[in-house]
Amino acid sequence: MRGIQSHTFERSLIGGIIACSALAGSTGAAFAQNRDVYGSSVASRESGRLRDEGLRAGSFLVMPQISADFVYNDNIQASNTNTVSDGIATIRPELTVESNWNNHFVKLDGFYQRVAYLENGTEDVSEYGTAFNGRLDISRQTRLSAGVDYNRTAERRGDLGSFSTTAERVNYSTLGGTLGLDQTLGDLALRAEGRARQWRYSDVLLQDGSVLNQKFRDFKVMSASLQAGFNVSPITQFFTRATIETRRYDLRRGDAGFDPLTQIDRSADSLRLELGVQREITQLLLATIRIGYLNFRYPDPTVREFKVLAYAATVRWNVTPLTSIYLDGERRVDETVSPTTAGNLRDEVRLRIDHELLRNLVLTGRTRLGWIKPSLAGAAAGTVVSSSREREFVFEPRYYMTNRLRLHFNLRHQARNSSNGGRGFKANSVALGVNYAI
Repeated sequence: MRGIQSHTFERSLIGGIIACSALAGSTGAAFAQNRDVYGSSVASRESGRLRDEGLRAGSFLVMPQISADFVYNDNIQASNTNTVSDGIATIRPELTVESNWNNHFVKLDGFYQRVAYLENGTEDVSEYGTAFNGRLDISRQTRLSAGVDYNRTAERRGDLGSFSTTAERVNYSTLGGTLGLDQTLGDLALRAEGRARQWRYSDVLLQDGSVLNQKFRDFKVMSASLQAGFNVSPITQFFTRATIETRRYDLRRGDAGFDPLTQIDRSADSLRLELGVQREITQLLLATIRIGYLNFRYPDPTVREFKVLAYAATVRWNVTPLTSIYLDGERRVDETVSPTTAGNLRDEVRLRIDHELLRNLVLTGRTRLGWIKPSLAGAAAGTVVSSSREREFVFEPRYYMTNRLRLHFNLRHQARNSSNGGRGFKANSVALGVNYAI
């Protein structure tokens, strides 16, 4: 349950911004176009550096790059009792290929990442993944989109939902797909979407030398959503969204090998109903807010279900041409392997500030705050225990020697306070790295 997340926070923030913006439906694309013209963000200009250096191959843009980092971490296992420091070297080649057509769109991404520790080789991992996304423009009003991805990765030691007593990091793979249909009817925008994803966990070595078969952790998630948005003006859209989700573990109660550690069936069904609004407050300020109801139900009668307020919000503000602020927050339910809980209700707020100090020097500050409450299983079900609070602070300057070559420096503090002392930790790290667009 402990470790350091390197890129997860930044990706979740940007991903949340993109996802919340997409909630306005396909008609909301006009908003994005206006923001690009009048309020280009620091992040979008940084992304444009790589695109400008991409290789043209007919109607495709090919963008290969490679990055290398060296990190010193004063608590690599995120322990609150036995802290171990180490140096960590990472190398990560990536490749993106995307189309440059007037209609339709396809994109292929792939990466490989090798993480090696100087003195604690059991923590070494190799990670890789690929994703394909496409869009078929049936007409100007109708678009069909689809995507599939596969990733082989390892749990971060600081993850609340991971084991803390393994002798090595837990490796797992995910395979997922998405299918969506967008339809506009004047000022009305409709979107239907289906998603499916499965998780497969590898056997892991324990500290006593035994091997734990983690098949009991394998599960799949299927969801479907329907969204309708209406443009009441060129800068304001109201929308409603309904999402149903089913999580099913491969091994259920009564099956051979069913969760030998907890005897909890974490399979669940959920319903999320939301109303929201997206508004371009100014040409430089965009806000999206969703609020509604979340019902998360577990077939296991010993597990408390969640019936709570659901919410998500995103604000993007280009304060000046050189400064951008991103703020978002959400409530969700996370998976967990805790022996006493079946899921974690997480409230999280994230803030990112980008400032272009010089044309080739960008400063970024990031903050993440989280509050976690578990769904208790067992005889005391119905009460909340072992609540936790998380915090993370990051400062990262990025210096562009050329559009192709970037140097970066990273300072990070990450901590968790918990009513269960065994889950708390503090960790600090400093990193130096280089990124080169080939």
